[in-house]
Amino acid sequence: MHSKDHFGLILLAAGKGTRMERAMHDKVLGSILGKPTFLYSLEAFLASETVQNIVVVYRDDSQRQVLAAALSPSRLASIHFSWVQGGERRQDSVVNGLQALPYQTRYVFVHDAARPLIQPECLQALKQKVQQVKAVALAHPLVDTIVQTKGSDAKDSLCTLETLPRQRLWAMETPQVFERSLIHHAYNAVDRDQVTVSDDASALSYIGGKVSLLVNPSLNPKLTFPQDIRLVEALLRMR
Repeated sequence: MHSKDHFGLILLAAGKGTRMERAMHDKVLGSILGKPTFLYSLEAFLASETVQNIVVVYRDDSQRQVLAAALSPSRLASIHFSWVQGGERRQDSVVNGLQALPYQTRYVFVHDAARPLIQPECLQALKQKVQQVKAVALAHPLVDTIVQTKGSDAKDSLCTLETLPRQRLWAMETPQVFERSLIHHAYNAVDRDQVTVSDDASALSYIGGKVSLLVNPSLNPKLTFPQDIRLVEALLRMR
């Protein structure tokens, strides 16, 4: 283990949240049990003591002002804290975050601020794992039967279904953690080839890199649809 390695966090808060409809104007600023959503993730990282640097990727200046107003300067006294504006796509925001990290950062967490249920113990496990394998993503195995449609749109008409092998299917989460040089190289290739990826592990897979999957023992849903708000609130009350 390399306990002195420098770890950074890219906290993504620039998403538009269009699928949330009108339930929350901004899902990372919206209130969950009286607290802005993004603060749950930030406080988990601070409690875990896993990172020395945090870069918050914001959408626009008005959002940044509200994010900054919610922060407690005393809580951030031991952390190098900075801001960078996001891009049009998630991957553009991650690249901006990578460029804003201090040069000594060896490993980087990438986390969606819309996942407020991440636990400090899980962050510590990710930190230990990435120092062994260079790339690790939080995930959980799928338990439902998963089918792929063929031909017609399944929402409007009858279609043929192909059942996929469930034992090899995983639902990806965040945080995902990487050796900085490795994920930087992956995103350079993605940008060069004008490829769109859905997450950071996909960027690494594009260049043939391997990723270790760490099973999350706790539920870690992402705020995507209006009904997710009540689910997250219920899970928080159960803690």
